[in-house]
Amino acid sequence: MTLKVSSYGSSGGLSNKIAHQSTVTQTVDEDVLGTSGTIISVDIDNQHSATIFLKMKTTTGSYVSGTTYPDHQFRIPGSTSKRFDFTSGLRFSQLTFWCNSGGEYDSTTSPGGTVLVTFICS
Repeated sequence: MTLKVSSYGSSGGLSNKIAHQSTVTQTVDEDVLGTSGTIISVDIDNQHSATIFLKMKTTTGSYVSGTTYPDHQFRIPGSTSKRFDFTSGLRFSQLTFWCNSGGEYDSTTSPGGTVLVTFICS
């Protein structure tokens, strides 16, 4: 997995951040920004041929594989890219995410293909 977090510009003294994961799997990326903030948008590129589910935990706490309920979940069909914009922003106290091929909260099945995710946050 290659997680990259970069800062860019500023808005009212607050730094904006881009978090990009080039290989999202069932392995959790926990508290990726190390701070609270607001998600402005999320881009999900499912290069795998089957449907995947990007799952996010936006509240504090640890992720436990197969037992943690996601706060948000996005279904992305195979070979599809989607962008979700949050015009009022989606607040988070901690940004944690993972991806499964099953929509059930306790799914631990890897997506089996390449999934890229980019978060734009403030």
